[in-house]
Amino acid sequence: MYQSILCLVALNESSRRVVRQAKTLSEQFGAELRLLHVVEYVPLTGTEDAMLTAPIPIAEELESQARAFVAQLSEEFAIEPACASVVNGDLTTELETRLRQGAVDLVVIGNHCRSGLAALFNHAEDTVLHRCACDMLAVSLD
Repeated sequence: MYQSILCLVALNESSRRVVRQAKTLSEQFGAELRLLHVVEYVPLTGTEDAMLTAPIPIAEELESQARAFVAQLSEEFAIEPACASVVNGDLTTELETRLRQGAVDLVVIGNHCRSGLAALFNHAEDTVLHRCACDMLAVSLD
């Protein structure tokens, strides 16, 4: 049924559960599994810049940490390093690009249930759900 699965990972321990579920599905269907993390860097503006004592390459540091974590996940779940990507950009744009470039049959993402004020803010899984042009599996992390 599925031939290509794209697993969106965050930089937290919950991602292991998401990747484990995606890996299980890829093995059941004999599908290629690819990992993707998008570094959504928001530059500092205004007075926050004055609080920095020295220029810090924040974007490069975030990307470096992401690459290390995704490489660790790849090794832990026996996923080819070439099938794991870390990119800078906007999650929605990167997802749409990946969906256009390759025949992705299924997108796997982690999902936290939210209530109260947290439910009012836009979250990655909501964005993916509304933009995804293929099947999607939201792995419950609660």
